[in-house]
Amino acid sequence: SMHLDLPERGFSFNNDGPLDMRMGPSAGISAEEIVNDWPEEEIARILRDYGEERHWRLLARRICERRIDAPITTTKELVAAIGRVPGMKGGRSGGIHPATRTFQGIRIAVN
Repeated sequence: SMHLDLPERGFSFNNDGPLDMRMGPSAGISAEEIVNDWPEEEIARILRDYGEERHWRLLARRICERRIDAPITTTKELVAAIGRVPGMKGGRSGGIHPATRTFQGIRIAVN
C-alpha cells in the first residue's frame, strides 16, 4: 500500500527513514520505542512469533547490544544492528533480505 512506500513512515529497509512503522495515529507505540526500550526477551518473542525468524535469539541480542552505544532511530540503523544472518548466501535466505522477518515482526507488534 502507499504508506508502506513512504520512507518517513519507517516501514521499508530499502529507504532510510525514522523507525516508526505505525499505520496511523491511533497506534500507541512506535518501532523505535520497541527496539530501544523493550527487554531482549520481548524483542526475541516478537521476532519469533510475529516475524517467524529462525535466528530470533541472535537478532534480539544484536539489537540490544547495538542500542547500548546509542538509540536505534532509523531503518538503516536497525538493518545495521541486524547484520548478516548465519546460513544466508550473500546475506539472503531464500531470496529475502535478512531484515525482512525482523521488520515484519516489529511492524505487527506496533500495529
